[in-house]
Amino acid sequence: MTSKNKKLAPRQYVKKKLEKQRKRKQKEERDVEITTVPRSIVLNRGKQTPQSLKQLVYDFRKVMLPYTALKLQASKGNKLKTIIDFAGEIYVTHLVVFNSNIKNTKFK
Repeated sequence: MTSKNKKLAPRQYVKKKLEKQRKRKQKEERDVEITTVPRSIVLNRGKQTPQSLKQLVYDFRKVMLPYTALKLQASKGNKLKTIIDFAGEIYVTHLVVFNSNIKNTKFK
C-alpha cells in the first residue's frame, strides 16, 4: 500500500486542508505586499562625480529606506534603459537620478 492510497481520518484530512488554505493565503498576502509597497532606486549619473554628490546620493538613499537599495552600484556603462528594465522586474515605483557636470547638479 503506497502513501497516496492511505486514507486519512476525517480530522486529519480537515487539518491538512486548513493548513494548505492558510499557506495559500499567506503566499497571496506576500505577493500583494511585494507589488504594492513603493520601492525606489537612487542613482547618480555623469562623467565627473564629486565626493559631495556621492554623499548626497548616499544620504538620499538613507532617507528613502527601508525599500531602497542602499549599496546599489551602477557602473558607468549601464544605460538608463537597462536600469529601467531591471527596475520593472523588481517592482520599483520611483527612480531618482542625480545628473552632474562641471557646472551644476540636476535632480530628476
